[in-house]
Amino acid sequence: MTFGKVRSGTNRKTVRILLLGGVMLLGSGLTASASESVFDHPVQERAFPPTLQALGAGLQKHRTIRSQFTQTKKISILQHPLVTQGNLLYAPEHGVYWQTTSPFASEVVITPEGYFQRKKGRLVSQIPASASSGAQGYLKAFLLVFSGDFQNLQTLFSLSFLHSNQAWAVGLSSKDQLKKIIESIEISGELPAVLKLIIIRETNGDLTRIELHGINHSTAPLSPTELQFFE
Repeated sequence: MTFGKVRSGTNRKTVRILLLGGVMLLGSGLTASASESVFDHPVQERAFPPTLQALGAGLQKHRTIRSQFTQTKKISILQHPLVTQGNLLYAPEHGVYWQTTSPFASEVVITPEGYFQRKKGRLVSQIPASASSGAQGYLKAFLLVFSGDFQNLQTLFSLSFLHSNQAWAVGLSSKDQLKKIIESIEISGELPAVLKLIIIRETNGDLTRIELHGINHSTAPLSPTELQFFE
């Protein structure tokens, strides 16, 4: 998960901690036409079309998501994109475990309690839940992106939705405080409920693209070994 710049020096430091940790915190799989954008199809408040409702319900049924990822981060001050690869584990009641394996090794855990790095088998807090409102908003948004909880996402973003055949895309345009940091998030995948791509556009011009592959959805809870990732 990558995070853009915010006004205060403390928040800028927070953002770069998240970037260097190797987490997104990500064009689209939907190719209806070269000029058509998901953001051209806004969704009215509390008036979700049936396909979007079914998509959200399907995503929320997943007890776990296990996936490999390729993240490409385009940073305005760098000449070349930063590309990382690794493994991702999402469980709605626990959060996201993000393991980068290339070109460096790192382990990051994001939960409602904050942002942590795993070092020597222990979770070390980098950003507690009591951090700035900007950091809190990022953490909440990151977890919600995987959840399919579009009702809660609509408290942070204005939603857009587009689908064609088996492809779908949801556009998230930031509201309120997040608007100062994130311009938009676009998530897309395949129906009935597969998330394959996340694109984050930051207000400073940076862009993060996360491609998920080798995706495995399950209704089973985490194994004892996986639970340890969050402890």
